[in-house]
Amino acid sequence: MKKIVLVGLCVAFSGLLMGQSQYKKMDGYVIKGVIEGDYKANKVYLVEEEEIQGKPHIVDSAEVVNNQYTFQGPSVKYPRMYFIKSADPDCLSPITPFFLEKNGEYIPELFDSPFLKDVTSHLLKTVPLTLSYQETGNNNLAYLAAFNSGMSSGIIPVTWGKINRMEHNVTFSSVIPDRFYFPVYYSPFGKSFSFGEPFYLNKEGKIEKPHTGRKINDVTLLRKFPMKQGLVNKAIKLIGTVVLASNKPGFNPCDTVGVITDTLYPYFQDIKLGMNKGPYQYYQIKTTNEYPHAALSELEFITDIRYGYKNTIPASSLPIFSPADTLVGNKFEVRLMDEPLEQIKWKAEYDGNPQTSPEPYPTIHFMLREPQFVTKVRMMPLNADNGIVVGNQYELLYWDNGEWKKILSQQAKCNYITVGVPFGSLLWLRNLTKGKEELPFYVDDNGQQRFIYML
Repeated sequence: MKKIVLVGLCVAFSGLLMGQSQYKKMDGYVIKGVIEGDYKANKVYLVEEEEIQGKPHIVDSAEVVNNQYTFQGPSVKYPRMYFIKSADPDCLSPITPFFLEKNGEYIPELFDSPFLKDVTSHLLKTVPLTLSYQETGNNNLAYLAAFNSGMSSGIIPVTWGKINRMEHNVTFSSVIPDRFYFPVYYSPFGKSFSFGEPFYLNKEGKIEKPHTGRKINDVTLLRKFPMKQGLVNKAIKLIGTVVLASNKPGFNPCDTVGVITDTLYPYFQDIKLGMNKGPYQYYQIKTTNEYPHAALSELEFITDIRYGYKNTIPASSLPIFSPADTLVGNKFEVRLMDEPLEQIKWKAEYDGNPQTSPEPYPTIHFMLREPQFVTKVRMMPLNADNGIVVGNQYELLYWDNGEWKKILSQQAKCNYITVGVPFGSLLWLRNLTKGKEELPFYVDDNGQQRFIYML
């Protein structure tokens, strides 16, 4: 028996779910409700789910006595969506939805609540959507789920639809466009299964199937989350930033020894400096007038170890994106220091964190005790640190019939991961060491990652 207390139809909602132990065992259902406020009618109605999707169908009515009512009926053969409907035309909350479940059909916890009302269509643009449903079984309901990396299943159901077995389809009344969905149904034990391929519902409410790669199954992965446009825009604003050098602390006179001419990628990269007039004692990174200014998360001044300078430490490695890149490293490169590293780590450009930068400031100074050659400036723009990080532990999964299945788990030795995957599969790369931002993706015929919102 499904026992539910529904409290409030017109003014406010509050209530209590009554436990089985409070009643003797019996077949059927009992729904008890309490109405708060001044109720002007003497009845309430039990209505089937067609109240939302079409013509209303009143199943039963109940007298309201002292603002209380009771519905009682037989056991249901399969899960049904019902509503308590007010007979008061001035009622502010005319319907209250809930499930009456048959024994055996699983209802996701998000929807299995007597105090749930779908108001999505009142807040956001929604569209009706009908999908083919060819699965066997006795399920009455199917769901559209969204990706959620915080769930153990990797998905969370966000809307339900009624299965029509005569027409072999399922209809969802209120679906938000511009979203990526996983069509699923549930076993009696709560395990999800697919009844269709994942899809993107565009802003016009039309289904878009991604163009997936069918030529290759060995892929190279570089990221777990797409680059954010806001951070890309900050990197673009760095174009025109110059490196000035002088032997006067006031930089008068000074020479322009380097310039950023292209958009920086979210990794370490070098800006070569012209030292024809060097060496110099003072160096300065001078950005353009556009705000934010110095959106540089990491900064290293590189020199040649053969100069014999004593104020040096090992330089950070440049990224390795393919086996061919492993031969690029320069064993003669070291990092030149104006102060000990432990004394400057409080500065955003030296703290080792790709997600911090001194962007409020238009200049960054590097002041040596004597003139020295700086051959390169190794820099990284402000970024979300969603690339492959050397030393971090990664897990790759693919979507298969309603669940994410593991392909590999390994520690990254370079800034890429090469792996064999099923043709055209939807993939999810997880960083088990740090970070929370993750998004599924496909791989196209060119081997490029195509994240689900950038298809």
